[in-house]
Amino acid sequence: MLRTWFQKLSEISSLASSEAMLKDGLADAVLELGFDCYAYLNVQPVRTYAVSTYPNDGNSDISNATTRTSIQS
Repeated sequence: MLRTWFQKLSEISSLASSEAMLKDGLADAVLELGFDCYAYLNVQPVRTYAVSTYPNDGNSDISNATTRTSIQS
């Protein structure tokens, strides 16, 4: 099951032509696995960014991250 899900994640990230498509695909995939939220880090030679649907309740380190963060190198 994990291998199948990883293949699906790879397909979603490679086929998404926009951030909105990526977010929709990830949301559908995590719901299939029974999760409510996700955090996704996209690392590319040209651009790196993070996308998360975790609530910002201020009680955990991951929830203190912004919904989308660009990382410049």
